[in-house]
Amino acid sequence: MPIIVMCPGCNSRISAPDAAAGKTVKCPKCKEPMVIPEAEADAGFEEVIDEPAPAPKKPAPVVKKKIIVVDDDDDEDEKPRAKKKPRDDDDEDDEDDEDDRPKKKGKGKKKAKDAKSPAVLIGAIVGGVLLLGGGAFAIYWFGIREDKPKETASTPPNLPPGGPQPGGPGPGGVTPPGPTGTGGSSVQPSGPVKPVNETSSARSRSISNNNLKQIGLAFHNFASSHDSAFPAGIHDAQGNVGLSWRVAILPYVEQDELYKQFHRNEPWDSEHNKTLIPKMPKLYAAPGTDATSGKTYYRSFVGAETGSPPPPRGQAGKDAMGLKIFAFTDGLSNTAVVVEAGDPVDWTKPDELVYTPGAPLPRVSGIFGDGFHITLGDGSTRWLKKGISAETLKAIITAKGGEVVDFEK
Repeated sequence: MPIIVMCPGCNSRISAPDAAAGKTVKCPKCKEPMVIPEAEADAGFEEVIDEPAPAPKKPAPVVKKKIIVVDDDDDEDEKPRAKKKPRDDDDEDDEDDEDDRPKKKGKGKKKAKDAKSPAVLIGAIVGGVLLLGGGAFAIYWFGIREDKPKETASTPPNLPPGGPQPGGPGPGGVTPPGPTGTGGSSVQPSGPVKPVNETSSARSRSISNNNLKQIGLAFHNFASSHDSAFPAGIHDAQGNVGLSWRVAILPYVEQDELYKQFHRNEPWDSEHNKTLIPKMPKLYAAPGTDATSGKTYYRSFVGAETGSPPPPRGQAGKDAMGLKIFAFTDGLSNTAVVVEAGDPVDWTKPDELVYTPGAPLPRVSGIFGDGFHITLGDGSTRWLKKGISAETLKAIITAKGGEVVDFEK
């Protein structure tokens, strides 16, 4: 008969077969070892013994689970509990961790996302400033800037006839004879200037301004290949300047083929070179004029105190040089090298505007009646309104005069 036994571990009442009497067996419920006494018991043990025990080989998880339950009941805030590794069956720990960790990650992502916005904004601003700064420098250096001077109340009225007026002598006056420095006529035209355009328009001014910018750039490209010296013309067989600087810079204004057609050891009016006058590049033509006429208003100032002093005699066919860039002690940005003259000349002829201290200033403003453009030594251009003072124009013409240039006077 079965033997009824009380388990000392879980106090469960179980039955054991007669064969187990006197033997040590494990409790089917708590697995606690116990000795089966020799006594009668009721039936049903075989059914319990034969039934497969749930998870017989995993005592450790059952023990740990009991410990965790006891700890949760006694003290939910103890630190040892936080040190335990999370398990699949630790429901409360998993829920706590899942509640904590996603919230922290979410906050971090939000902060990171928010942190990008000002960084992107700052990067865009810095990039824009650098782009604008670089563009402004290029615009300033090559003269692509606003060429209109500001209106000022200090602009003096026109000087009375007979005084040192910009644009030449007063009506009926004649400039005293003097050397041209480049083989041109020694007598300046007299009488008032008759401009091609009585007043300037935005379009016509833009065309002439762009022409002068290209000429200024060509001056610097020429200087980079000629020991920093600006062009003054080309020597003929007699050692004089026989062709103008406008011919000398042809390779630097994309006119190399035309440049090769000249007999550079001959003067501008030789039988061969005269045939090339109607081939004047459009770059040298003023707005409102025809390039095939061969006449240009773009001329330079020449004289001992200008950027193009009289050059010495040179080898036939070789370039004649003006001042070197570093010799402009007044500053390249304060000295004119090319101007819209008052009278046109054949573009190949080395006939420029003579500046002589104490004499009336050369005639300018032959393209527009309300002002004129100049190209400065740094390659930039400026628009000077009619009525500019003689003192200011003189300061712009001279390269070593030491004057302070105020373009608004």
